Amino acid sequence: HKVGSKAEGTLLELWKSEDQRIRARALHLLARIEGAEKKYINLALKDNNPDIRITGIRIARERELDVIPFVKKMVNDKDAGVRRACAIALRHNESPEAPALWTKLAQQHDGKDRWYLEALGLALDKQQDKFFGAWLEAIGSDWDTPAGRDIIWRSRSSKTSDLLVKILLNKKTKDEEKPRYIRALDFQSGPEKDAALIKLIGAGSYPSPAASAASSDSMNGRSSGVVAFGLGRSHSINFTAWPSASHAAVSSVIASPSLRTLAKAAKMTSRRNTCGVCTAHRFSRSTVPRICA
Repeated sequence: HKVGSKAEGTLLELWKSEDQRIRARALHLLARIEGAEKKYINLALKDNNPDIRITGIRIARERELDVIPFVKKMVNDKDAGVRRACAIALRHNESPEAPALWTKLAQQHDGKDRWYLEALGLALDKQQDKFFGAWLEAIGSDWDTPAGRDIIWRSRSSKTSDLLVKILLNKKTKDEEKPRYIRALDFQSGPEKDAALIKLIGAGSYPSPAASAASSDSMNGRSSGVVAFGLGRSHSINFTAWPSASHAAVSSVIASPSLRTLAKAAKMTSRRNTCGVCTAHRFSRSTVPRICA
């Protein structure tokens, strides 16, 4: 590294090695030659080995170069790992081109790759509305797919809460899937979340006892309990949930139709300490307080 361009010839010989680790190490040093950074990053991005292409993206981030031109080249790469690297490279990037690039990456999520989903989620940080809004605008009414639901579940935008409620109220949503989306509401915030919760309570459509039992099986066999959310001094809505000291979160909701009017005037909030990454939430803990209007 200290020798700089004087070592370029030797490093290029190493770059031609059959050993991919040696090639990656040579690339790191070649991309540190002053004035040759972009040349060797672009060379890496053309490589047949996806790990080398990923290394090129990572070097661009490490060298604090403008990653947008590199992401534009790789946004449709056939390898999901390369596209994951592109998504992470967009994290906290305020370029006006970043939302559209993130949208293209999000549209290639297959609804199965949890690592890809998490990379998309990491890229959303501090720009939730900008990125997520661009995606919604691009897909329009076609958001309700397994991949689309994944992206909504992982997002924290001002539009997320309402979409989560739409998923919960959708007749096509299976009972055993609903606890996942209810837990996702805990990660939302703002008046949009409050409005969505009131909408959910007013609709009176929640996971059935069968879903609650299934959730119990998936959460290490712990027993369920009841937590009361106060909506006025003499009224409450019962949420069938886990004891506050055990794993998991709200699994079903029992609402009284007579309280719906009161619910509309109530401000509902909840607090949780969760991992935020694990899809199964096997390691999440919930603390749901009693809340009075």
